[in-house]
Amino acid sequence: MLKGKRILLIVTGGIAAFKSLELVRQIRTAGGEVRAILTKSATEFVTPLSLQALTEDRVYSDIFSLTDESEMGHIQLSRNSDLILVAPATANFLAKMRLGICDDLASTVVLATDKPVMVAPAMNVRMWDHAATQENIITLKDRNIKFIGPDEGEMACGEYGLGRMSEPTEIVNAIQSILQPNRALLGKTALVTAGQHASQLILFALLLTDLLVSKGILLRKPLLQLVQKRR
Repeated sequence: MLKGKRILLIVTGGIAAFKSLELVRQIRTAGGEVRAILTKSATEFVTPLSLQALTEDRVYSDIFSLTDESEMGHIQLSRNSDLILVAPATANFLAKMRLGICDDLASTVVLATDKPVMVAPAMNVRMWDHAATQENIITLKDRNIKFIGPDEGEMACGEYGLGRMSEPTEIVNAIQSILQPNRALLGKTALVTAGQHASQLILFALLLTDLLVSKGILLRKPLLQLVQKRR
């Protein structure tokens, strides 16, 4: 599914960080390559050694840990990736992304990239529902940042609601939808019927643009291509 695709995984500091280990395993099983960046707080939940063992590559945790920052290593990390994935993405990191703060390697890489960026939020339900967080999300979506989740369920703190990080399988599927959007239509046959008025086909195409798949991954482009192909 992801053969030859290079994913730069940014792990931020939250209890959901432990899911990053299974996420790396599933991405690699799907054929993808993974490089990882741990924020300072993330190292309180998972160790660089654990991720290094699973990625079979060096794990970065600080901008000064790059071999030679004179070569603009933070730029190279983003350039050498097909997609940047922040999982889990804490409320704090989402706020930094919105404001363009670059006070560590992870936030600097996100601001320096021109590649697709996807985030998997994970936080307490009250933090998720807070107006500040929701405003940050709206702004980031306007900047074409892709979101997967969060899911609803029981939190580590014992509360229940939205805020759980999406499961690794869902995240891998979302990555595939971004990097290989037409794959979801492989092997599928579609019949598009239209009356004598062109307006009927236009209406159908507009309706297709509103179709959403799991976790808000929009298949607008491949579906419209499908309509054009079957005209």
